[in-house]
Amino acid sequence: MNLNRKEHLNQSGIYCIRNKINNKVYIGKAKCIYRRIRQHINNLNKKDRDNENDHLINAWHKYKRENFEYFVIEYVPFDKLKEQELYWQKSYNCTDRNKGYNIRLDSETNCIVSEETRKKCSEAQIKRFKDPKERLKVSHTYWKNNLEAKIQMAKKVSEAKVKYNIIQYDKDGKFIKKWNSVKEITETYKNYKRQQIYSVCSGHKPSIYGYVWKKELKC
Repeated sequence: MNLNRKEHLNQSGIYCIRNKINNKVYIGKAKCIYRRIRQHINNLNKKDRDNENDHLINAWHKYKRENFEYFVIEYVPFDKLKEQELYWQKSYNCTDRNKGYNIRLDSETNCIVSEETRKKCSEAQIKRFKDPKERLKVSHTYWKNNLEAKIQMAKKVSEAKVKYNIIQYDKDGKFIKKWNSVKEITETYKNYKRQQIYSVCSGHKPSIYGYVWKKELKC
């Protein structure tokens, strides 16, 4: 492909990058083939892994630029690009590691991911969920975006709280009073904090406000 020829400047279509040594190919689509090929060359030279796949980058630097050629497979109207890209990618079988450099077959209605990519994604997910910070991020995202889950969880928490009476003792273990809920206690004693009482009920603290607080399951 002569990148300086004017007829390539604004044409849309399907193009191929071919390794002249092993005949492996990369098939892509572009609204402007000339510009897209130029982008590929620049990205590959810079090892830009954000915009090019590792398989193609590694081959480019192993075999060198002079051993790759670029050509137009066919010129295609813009609205037919995805359809024809998928057709030619399947024809060249370019997601097969022995035949091509594509990571996946692209189309709005058909996306087939290579086994290598599936494996990498799976490994990345496993690694991600081993990290407590990442699990926390996912958890926060889930609760932030799932209103129904929030409602159900709030309901469960509320139900759990009212299942228990709160029994108040002095530090010598003498019974003082049975309360229907922690809420009732904090409404009676405005300076008492719910979380502080919960922390005693759960065993994290021995006492608070001069008393021992214990949960009692309601019948």
